Amino acid sequence: MRASDEMAVRNSEFAKLFDRDTVSDVPLLHALVVTCMDFRVSPAHFAGISLGDAFVLRVIGGRLTEEVMGQIVGADALSERHGNGLEEVIIVHHTGCATASFADGGDLVAALAARMGTTSEVLHEIAVDDPFRTVAEDVAKLRAHPGLDVVVTGFVYDLDDGRLTPVR
Repeated sequence: MRASDEMAVRNSEFAKLFDRDTVSDVPLLHALVVTCMDFRVSPAHFAGISLGDAFVLRVIGGRLTEEVMGQIVGADALSERHGNGLEEVIIVHHTGCATASFADGGDLVAALAARMGTTSEVLHEIAVDDPFRTVAEDVAKLRAHPGLDVVVTGFVYDLDDGRLTPVR
């Protein structure tokens, strides 16, 4: 069975129990979580984020590119339009991120960059080779963004023990 077929089956089970009245029109936690798209990293699981709790952006490495920052500002604006702006953005990077290999450069990274339509330099910038350092960088970057007035918090998610460690 293809993954999309399995998703359709799972969705039919979900839809049987779905109650629209239980899902808020604005994020209940007034938060947005940015994390990696890695299949082992899900805020619903490691942080108990339920449907309607928060915006969740999952991008390669969980890094704050200009595009991701634009999406955060957009989510804040949409929330404000519905009466509740964001209060916090939470950035989560994780141990064992495959993007760490981007830091080394070389032929593999150059080939991947060409396939993705970008450059080796861009991939190097989003490498999560030290998640404590990269979270701190992204937290500082977002705090300096002139279009946002929110608390910015950072964590590292440990794939080995499932724990979130705050990054100050």
